Amino acid sequence: MKKPKSINLRPPHNLQNLRFQISKKSLYNSIQLVKILMFMFST
Repeated sequence: MKKPKSINLRPPHNLQNLRFQISKKSLYNSIQLVKILMFMFST
């Protein structure tokens, strides 16, 4: 009967991981956007 407890403990960590992935992705996207803007301004 120990398994259900570990499963119950998982969701918060999963949510945190998902949040981290989203923030990482948005950071990457913003960097790409800045690069594109710089390229546009330089030409």
